[in-house]
Amino acid sequence: MIINKKNIQKKIVILFVLSLLGLSPRFGQAVETLMLDRFVDLGGKMEKEEVFIKASFSFDISQGYLYIADYDAGTIHKVDMETGKQVAVFSRKGQGPGELAAPRYLRVKNNLIYVYDKGSRAIKIFSINGTFQLQFTVDNSPSNFSLSKNNEILVAEYDPVKNSYIGVYNQQGKKLRKDLLHVKPSAINDIQTTRLNGLYSIQTDQEGNIYLLFNYFQELYKFNEDGKILWKAPVQNELIDSFKKQMPSSKPGSLRTYIKDFEITDKENIIIAHAGGGSIFDSSGKLKFLVKIAPDQTTKDNIVLDYFRCHHHELITASGVYPYYRIYKLKEGI
Repeated sequence: MIINKKNIQKKIVILFVLSLLGLSPRFGQAVETLMLDRFVDLGGKMEKEEVFIKASFSFDISQGYLYIADYDAGTIHKVDMETGKQVAVFSRKGQGPGELAAPRYLRVKNNLIYVYDKGSRAIKIFSINGTFQLQFTVDNSPSNFSLSKNNEILVAEYDPVKNSYIGVYNQQGKKLRKDLLHVKPSAINDIQTTRLNGLYSIQTDQEGNIYLLFNYFQELYKFNEDGKILWKAPVQNELIDSFKKQMPSSKPGSLRTYIKDFEITDKENIIIAHAGGGSIFDSSGKLKFLVKIAPDQTTKDNIVLDYFRCHHHELITASGVYPYYRIYKLKEGI
């Protein structure tokens, strides 16, 4: 086979020029940046109603209410999204049945509230009205969990022996399998694999597909419900690169991650929160949009998209450990 070196050199130059212009070599088009600059000030409404959350890393939405896990207080706050009023407070600080020591992740589905309590290393389930149902312990110290289309609980618990990333439990807490998803991230040799817990997260879509996001390695994977890999995509762009340049260099061995949260929308697009804003991928793994949130009167710089939920073409964001909530409109079709 004769290799034409000139043609290869031309292709390399073309790809290089396209990358400088911010164009996709696959599609030859620039990635559009969505600037979110108008919002409903839910945080302001909550302050007027004297609703204050000590610290939170997770919340969810159901039937017009915001359910917030207060990490410090060990409570769940139910807030009316229209008025900002607190309707109820569930649980209390502790490790007993119905108590939460350090609620780290929360999901609401089918009129049930699922909470991963890092303090007791257990998933605890409440009714939508706050009545405690049951709890069960999980392996290791997972970063999050997701609920499948069959209502199985998929937990992001890494098993270094089996090199698997998800444990699957039923609604009663029985472990169904502990060896789902086998994959080796591109840069996994950079760290000890025993430190992977907390460096990746999972989500599922309406068809049962599973998404695995490596926060540290900046890679997104899609699997079918049987664990077969469908595609992987790098989560790298100018927003993250620009933010990295502003930050001091990490110490050797640091596991600093520039990627925060992610979610699958009703249209099965994937929204990822990261340094400098966010990214939106379609279900085939193509990057469709970059997202930036404009500054407002309360902040000089762009708001960091830490934790969020998507709900009926709206993006509900929580900025900061002591969260401030805003509601932004998204483009139709996202």
